[in-house]
Amino acid sequence: MSQDSEYIGLPGRILDWKNEIVKTVMKAHHLLSFIGIVGALSCNPDSTNDNWTYTTLEISNAPSGSYNFLCNGAWHFLSVDGSLFFEAEPLNTQVPSGSYFPYQLWVMGGPAPGVEGCADIELKTYNNGTLIDTRNFQLGYASLSPLVVCDNTAAGGFMITLSIEGE
Repeated sequence: MSQDSEYIGLPGRILDWKNEIVKTVMKAHHLLSFIGIVGALSCNPDSTNDNWTYTTLEISNAPSGSYNFLCNGAWHFLSVDGSLFFEAEPLNTQVPSGSYFPYQLWVMGGPAPGVEGCADIELKTYNNGTLIDTRNFQLGYASLSPLVVCDNTAAGGFMITLSIEGE
């Protein structure tokens, strides 16, 4: 009889141990569910805001040439002889207010090969209609012999990644 009671007792002990595990897991599940509900209320996806960002490119005093403009991940190939105004399509970035997002700008090119001259370039970046950044520089050559670039800060082109604060 003692063998039977030990045999019967062992599964009972295993069942008690399994029940305790199930109870502990259920308590943890309820706690995590509660935390998830509170977290969802405090991190509501509706708290992100639209940030419509765009840049204008103005080129003036430009000798005949080609300019490549990267904005919002899209390349724009522009031919210029004198002046040009270009407005890039707005990019909508949804971020929580106060957080930052990257915005890359790149301008390359200039006068045609063998052409001397300095193109004045102005980039203006807007977020939700508000001007947030202005950059001025020149592309081209002030002299071909000896070779002198117009603007040492943009000798091979101009590139910047702005860190824009979401509204």
